[in-house]
Amino acid sequence: MEVPEPPPLPGRRVSGSAIAAFLFGLLAFVPGLGVLPAVVALACGVAARGSIRRSAGALRGGPLATLGIVLAILGLIFHLGLYTRLA
Repeated sequence: MEVPEPPPLPGRRVSGSAIAAFLFGLLAFVPGLGVLPAVVALACGVAARGSIRRSAGALRGGPLATLGIVLAILGLIFHLGLYTRLA
């Protein structure tokens, strides 16, 4: 039997920068967009982690920001490999 997850505490909202980092991290794998989404995801992820840490519990989304950073790095590696193959 699965235990339901407790509802989030009132007033704790997900950081918009963390959501942006995740979404741009996903876009980093689209070949036609180049490295720009990866760079934006990296910047948003680092900014989100800092603001979440400074918010003293008012913001959540640390794992989402971290995932955006990881996807951005992997996207940069993907594009580096793609462009070296095409050259």
